[in-house]
Amino acid sequence: MPSHQIGTREQCLADRGELLAKEKVLTRRSDQLAAERRGLPWVPIEKQYRFDTDAAPRTLQELFAGRSQLIVYHFMFGPDYTAGCPTCSSIADGFNGNIAHLNARGTTFTCISRAPLDKLQAYKQRMGWDFPWASSYGGDYAVDLGITYPTETARGWLAGGVPPLVAKIAEECGTEPAVYVSESPIMNTYTLEDGGPPIVVSCQDERSQLKNEAKARKVLMARLYDRQRAQQEAAVTQARRSAVGTAERSEKVRTYNFPEGRITDHRIDFKYYKLPQFMAGDLDPVVDKLIQWDQANRLTATEPNGASR
Repeated sequence: MPSHQIGTREQCLADRGELLAKEKVLTRRSDQLAAERRGLPWVPIEKQYRFDTDAAPRTLQELFAGRSQLIVYHFMFGPDYTAGCPTCSSIADGFNGNIAHLNARGTTFTCISRAPLDKLQAYKQRMGWDFPWASSYGGDYAVDLGITYPTETARGWLAGGVPPLVAKIAEECGTEPAVYVSESPIMNTYTLEDGGPPIVVSCQDERSQLKNEAKARKVLMARLYDRQRAQQEAAVTQARRSAVGTAERSEKVRTYNFPEGRITDHRIDFKYYKLPQFMAGDLDPVVDKLIQWDQANRLTATEPNGASR
């Protein structure tokens, strides 16, 4: 066992305080980088792409399945593979449990690979998966988005030698290293729809697919958060405008007539002729009427076809 510094609790707390200050600096810097990452340009996809799915051929827009966001995981499974990438496979083992949570938040998830659909279906059955998996076989989608490269280009990358890990994974996929690498293990792409064409956000900073997947997920979550926050702020703004109204007489909520000792709630057309008692704190008669009015409205809204009892 390696030796380690031993000290008192006071020393540990003092050192921990210094470390905490550094951690806060790192956290703030990380927030700045995240903000810059969210500010990266979005690229509209205007070309129509077709994908083979278990149900039927689908366009990219149809892969959204009626939801507002789409997450695409580019699973490395080329046309010449006999099995999927083992790294992608280990990640995919956790997909099934997350899909329901994504769907509940208006987000659709799918994998896309270049292998023919029958290969993907056979491998999915072998692995016991049931998440959506589409094939872009025969199309330009993977090439246009920089997900795959010509095999000769990949051979050039490996001209200085094939890393042992690449050779091992390529063998497990049933293909040669250049063909394996041509599927771009450094690329992870997430797509969003923002009231128009899908938007692409890509991460290819690392050679490790796991690291790229984690970074790209952070970008996606940050943008989804920004989108939801903007929608919530817009809803609050609209609610405030509705509450304030135009200050016209027709929008008055309540008026007080002191000469007649009357209070009138215009929302429920209720008049209460004990204004002094109301001003002194006896609010129950008015509040009770408002509660009855609110309950009646809620009951009407929950009944079939909006019919009241």
